[in-house]
Amino acid sequence: MQRFVFLIFLVISKITFSQSDVPLTLRSQYNGNYGYKIIGNTHNFLDNRQTPTPPCIMNTTTSATLNLTPNQNIVAAYLYWSGIGDGTFDTVATLNGINYSAQNTFVGYPTTSSNTKYFSSFRDVTSQVLNIGNGTYTFSNFNLNPITGYCTNSVYYSGWYIVLVYNDISLPSTQLNVYDGFNVLSYYYNNGVTSLQIDNLNITDTNNVEMTYVAWNGSPNSFSSPAFSNVESVSVNSNLLSNAQNPVINPFNGTNSFTGSTTNWNMDVDTYNIGNYVNIADTTIDIVFTTMFFRFISTIITSIPSELPDATISLNSVSGQDICENRNLSLNFTVFNVNSNDTLPAGTPISFFVNDSVFVSTVLTPSDILIGDSLVMSALVSIPTGISSPFSLSIIANQDSTQLGVIPESNLTNNVSNDTLISLNEIF
Repeated sequence: MQRFVFLIFLVISKITFSQSDVPLTLRSQYNGNYGYKIIGNTHNFLDNRQTPTPPCIMNTTTSATLNLTPNQNIVAAYLYWSGIGDGTFDTVATLNGINYSAQNTFVGYPTTSSNTKYFSSFRDVTSQVLNIGNGTYTFSNFNLNPITGYCTNSVYYSGWYIVLVYNDISLPSTQLNVYDGFNVLSYYYNNGVTSLQIDNLNITDTNNVEMTYVAWNGSPNSFSSPAFSNVESVSVNSNLLSNAQNPVINPFNGTNSFTGSTTNWNMDVDTYNIGNYVNIADTTIDIVFTTMFFRFISTIITSIPSELPDATISLNSVSGQDICENRNLSLNFTVFNVNSNDTLPAGTPISFFVNDSVFVSTVLTPSDILIGDSLVMSALVSIPTGISSPFSLSIIANQDSTQLGVIPESNLTNNVSNDTLISLNEIF
C-alpha cells in the first residue's frame, strides 16, 4: 500500500513540476597516452538523508591530496565547485590561497520552486596546479550555509573537485573525453531517464575502457532496498553497471573510486570498467542514468581506445580583395591532424562558406596527413555576385557542401576556422 501511495505522489509531481538543466557537452578531448585523476572533497559533514536527521550545516573549507607519479605529466587541471543555489550567493572560491571566480556556471532547476536551484561552476586552474604539483589542495571561503529552504527535505549539499589530465607514455593510446554541464536527474522527468551518447569513436580494443562520473546529492540510505531495484541505476549500452563500491540498485551512494571512501557524503566520484559492454569497431557508446530522487551529474570522463584522425584548420592569409572589382580570392590555409590517433586520409574535403551558411566551393587534401602533422594548402575561391561586401569567410575541414564528417574523425566540434571579415574593393 505504501508503494502505491508513493507512485500516486510521483504522478502528481510530474504534472506540477518542471525541470531545467544544462546537458553535458565536450569540454576537451585528448588522443594519445593520457590518463586522468580526480581529487576533491564534499562539504557535507554527514549523509543528509540519514536517521536521525543531522544538523543542516556544511563545511566551508576542505582539503584533498594530489599524488602523481614522476612519469605522469600534468597537461590540464579543471576545478569545479557545486552546491545549492544558483551560484550567485558566493561567487569567489579560494584554492590554496588564490581566489577564483567561475569561467562557466551551470544552473539546474529540478522543480518550479525558487528554493530548489543547484549549480556547478568551472575554472581552468592548470597553471596553478603545474606550479604546485603534488601536495595538499585546500578549497576554502565557500560558504553556502546562509542559503535557506533546502534543509526541510534534506536536499542540501556542496563540494569541489579537480579533474587532472596527464600524459604518461607507459599508458596505451586512448581517446580521453571530458564532458561537463549540469544534468538534473529525477524520476519526475522523462520517466527518470537521462542519457548521453559518446560518439565519433572507432573502438580498437575492449581493454582499459573506463567511465567516471561526478554526481551530487546521492545517499547510501536511498533506494538501498531490493524493493527499489531498477529505480536507480547507471547503464552502458543497456548493461547495468555495478562494482564493489556501487551496488546496482544504489550507484549514487556517496563513494569515491579514487580514494576508496564510502563516506563521501552526498558526492559521488564513481569509476567503472565498461570494456565488457563495448565491441571493437563500435562508433558510439550510450550511457543512461535512472533515479527517483534529485541527483546531479556535473562531469563525465571517458577513456576509450579509439583510433581516428581529428581535422582542424586555420586560415593563414587572403589576397585579391584589394584588386578593383575582383571577386576571386587566393586563400592560404593549414589543415592539421594534431590531436589524433590515426592518419587523416588524402581526399578529405575542405569547404568554403561566406556569411556562415552560403556554400562557395570545396577542395580535397592532396595527400595523407600523419598523426601530429599538418599540410599547407592554397585555393582560389570565387565569391558569388549576390554576396555584398563586407562578408565573413569561414573554412570547414572534412565537410562537403552539406555534410560535416565525410571522413570519420574523433571530434567534429573543432573543424571550423575562425570567421574572417573581408571587404572587397568595389566601385559604386
